[in-house]
Amino acid sequence: MFTIEEKRIYNKKYWEKNKEKEKERGKKYYETHKEEIRTRRKIRGTHTYQRRYNLKYNFGMTMEEYNRMFEEQKGCCIICGIHQSKLKRALSVDHNHSTKKIRSLLCGNCNHMLGHAHEDIEILQKAIEYLEQYSEK
Repeated sequence: MFTIEEKRIYNKKYWEKNKEKEKERGKKYYETHKEEIRTRRKIRGTHTYQRRYNLKYNFGMTMEEYNRMFEEQKGCCIICGIHQSKLKRALSVDHNHSTKKIRSLLCGNCNHMLGHAHEDIEILQKAIEYLEQYSEK
């Protein structure tokens, strides 16, 4: 078995050695599959395709599952309650980094807050106590 680095080196050497042959093979393949390739490129270029791919690849969820969660949360971040329409980006899928289990949808700020606190309840509790101590209320 190759390590990833060994495979990369092998592929680079192979390409250098067989460059012209591989270019010719690629041209032939393109000519025989031109329409299929063009269609695939158009679809892949769309935002929807990329969003679907990222959801599936990163979280193992479909766009339909994301939309269901979005509807259940009424389009709002589960922590701060800000609505999607007031954000520049889509709500983020929050998940437990240890178990990979999806929790809910969060705005970017809330998602980053949890990440910067390393999802540690004690750190977040200390932050609450800190804010209470210095609150002007």
